[in-house]
Amino acid sequence: MQPQRIPLFPLSTPLLPNAMMALQIFEVRYLHLIKKCYAEQTPFGIVAIKQGHEVQKAGGEDESLYKVGCLASVETVDTIHPALLRIVCHGSQRFTLTQARKEGLGLWYAHATVIDEDPNVAIPATLQACADKLGALIAQSQRRGVVDQLPITTPYRLDEAGWVANQWAMLLPLTTEDKVSIMSINDPVERLSQIKHWLDH
Repeated sequence: MQPQRIPLFPLSTPLLPNAMMALQIFEVRYLHLIKKCYAEQTPFGIVAIKQGHEVQKAGGEDESLYKVGCLASVETVDTIHPALLRIVCHGSQRFTLTQARKEGLGLWYAHATVIDEDPNVAIPATLQACADKLGALIAQSQRRGVVDQLPITTPYRLDEAGWVANQWAMLLPLTTEDKVSIMSINDPVERLSQIKHWLDH
């Protein structure tokens, strides 16, 4: 697949496919980006920061970015005031970066090769407990009326290895490096196996 040029939103933590992320937008470079993407219904790329800071600082060094990210689409925009937006975005496909660089307004752009969506792979019996625990968490959150606070998308695909692995990667209190490592695994069953390791520990 040919690389495509996309705007980037570097963050301290990654977004995974089929997961939700709420963000507050206040930097000029991102206010412009989000408004444009929302109006045109085009995606942007969320990529984790390896070194540096989310907020641009005068005279600061450029961020160092991980090479794997996730396309995001803006689902909702709440204008708190003209210089502050509260948004919810939805992750779709992963991508790998090449030639990332800052351009006007300090906004990052990169050529990205989009990775195919996960195939619908059933969950092996040895990993079924991961899906059961996630299902129990969703059910408990529904009973408490707080399920909409989870970074989990519907429909719930608790029979798919990739979907379950991605939701847990967002939920678990892992380091950014660990989340990116999980996200970089192409085999959904292998990804879920790594999640089981973290759940067990």
